[in-house]
Amino acid sequence: MLVLLVLLLIGLVPTLSNDWGIDYWPGMVDGATGWGIPADCFWGQMWGDGINPDAVFGIIVLITSYVWKVGGLFASARRAFRRWFRHPLEWLMESTLSYLARKHKDCNERSRLWLWLFRLAVAVYIPVTTALECAASFSASLWVSALGLVFGTMQIQIPRKQNLDLTATIEDNYRGFGQLVPLILLVQPAGAVFEHLWKEDQGATPAPANQPQIGTLDMQEFEINDNPDVSEDLPLCSTSRSLLSYMAHQKPQPISYRTATRTPVLELLYSSRLFAGIVWLNHLSVLGTSIFLFYTDSLIIGNASTSNWLFILAAVGVYGALSFVVTLVITPCSRLGTCG
Repeated sequence: MLVLLVLLLIGLVPTLSNDWGIDYWPGMVDGATGWGIPADCFWGQMWGDGINPDAVFGIIVLITSYVWKVGGLFASARRAFRRWFRHPLEWLMESTLSYLARKHKDCNERSRLWLWLFRLAVAVYIPVTTALECAASFSASLWVSALGLVFGTMQIQIPRKQNLDLTATIEDNYRGFGQLVPLILLVQPAGAVFEHLWKEDQGATPAPANQPQIGTLDMQEFEINDNPDVSEDLPLCSTSRSLLSYMAHQKPQPISYRTATRTPVLELLYSSRLFAGIVWLNHLSVLGTSIFLFYTDSLIIGNASTSNWLFILAAVGVYGALSFVVTLVITPCSRLGTCG
């Protein structure tokens, strides 16, 4: 995998030029195209038009995705990520929620200011947690593989169609053993998907009677401060308590004692319809952004330098703002933002 990463980075070097892949510019030989010029002509050559930001962005995404997926192969890397990034982030957000909930409680629960500040914090907490969960899920790997396959296919098929009269030969249109084997191998990821779904259908093995189920209130997970309304042997998601009421009586677990086990707050979050809706919004945002990028690329490839990095950053900003607004609007109707 590391050797493949090095080869991919080397292969991206010619694309750093803004003129890479443009079918014509003044001074070119008549009948020639940017796709017909040897790649070594662009090795370190900008041709006066500078560096293509999309190429730099692509290199950053490639390295980040490799670190992300390779790190997921090792338990030590996953533990380090949770210990030094996710757990401190969760503790900070849960501490903020607890502080605002306590302020609301100290005001005899009549202060609308602290209630809406709590809802604002929830509107940040839910999208951030959703993004972390989606990035760590199996669906993220499927998105990366599927979108990468579509994007890579476009980079081959569209230039080939543009230069069909100049470069196409009978051999190029013939599919032999060397072409069929890679196509057949594309079916292999489907096997991993079906295997995953098959295991999900089999169901998890019941835990022994002497072990607590996931989601039960663990005294080591949270410190209980005189809250008689919360049952210690029931999951928070199975009680009628709201997140505001719960956080007003609980202190977030210290970072040093956090484990991979879901906390009661996360259990309540995962059981809410609002969280499920934000998850679907996340997937729809990825799908919508991808369709827009693929459509614009189909029009621009071979004619001008694209600006995918701007579109992607804009899509991330729109998703963040939209998820915040949607969460803030729906929170008063959910257990995550009511006073009950």
